[in-house]
Amino acid sequence: MGTQEGMETSRETLAVHETRSRFSGVVQMPCRHLTSRCPDRCNHGGAVAVFDVEEYVRYEKPGHYGDAEAKKFHVKLNDPCQPKDAIVLLESLKGGEKVQLNWNHDYVTRTYENGGSSKSPERPVTLLEVVE
Repeated sequence: MGTQEGMETSRETLAVHETRSRFSGVVQMPCRHLTSRCPDRCNHGGAVAVFDVEEYVRYEKPGHYGDAEAKKFHVKLNDPCQPKDAIVLLESLKGGEKVQLNWNHDYVTRTYENGGSSKSPERPVTLLEVVE
């Protein structure tokens, strides 16, 4: 029972990031015109929450390909890989608020009803909460 977006068949965690970060605000990122679907049907541009990473609480990179420790992290507000509760909190944050921000760098395989498949990275937020 696949969908137009494909059915997830595997997910490999390449890196785990657990940070104390500061919310910078939301910016509008334009489409960068990188695919044939751009700019009208790609969904690349849009509102992006920006965080400045102030310190790492925990970092794991079990393999060779995971993201290195980051100084900034961006979360696209309409990214389907992001949990709904994180998006609701993101929309209520004020610039300068300090948060516990955790995310994974995952490599996801999807299959499609037509027999095709795709592999691509995702960086879902695994924890977002305001800290004092």
